[in-house]
Amino acid sequence: APIKEPSATLLKMIANYQAPINKHHPLNNPKNDWSKHHTSKKWTGIVLDNLVKGAPEGQRNDYMTRLCGQMIHAGADDNTIWLLLQYTNSFNSPPLENKELEKILSSIIREEIGKS
Repeated sequence: APIKEPSATLLKMIANYQAPINKHHPLNNPKNDWSKHHTSKKWTGIVLDNLVKGAPEGQRNDYMTRLCGQMIHAGADDNTIWLLLQYTNSFNSPPLENKELEKILSSIIREEIGKS
């Protein structure tokens, strides 16, 4: 079955949600700051970090296109790529419309198929 579009109200609630700070969460302890204890980041770590980075208006299409290409290059399934593009898009300011994300994914897939 096709994925149903969430309501505008739900999307707004998700976009405005701020998780409460948990003082006992392990990442809130300075001793657990992994990023200060390693010096080189692997390609996968860079892609994962970029999934939650977001991009401002004027850079969103390029940002999403690059991430899409990286996920295809890594061998992710089409559905996984689609779901991660939608998730990542929520960090864009403002998010792209789903039609634009569909164009990006279709374009990159056609380009990759043309290479083989």
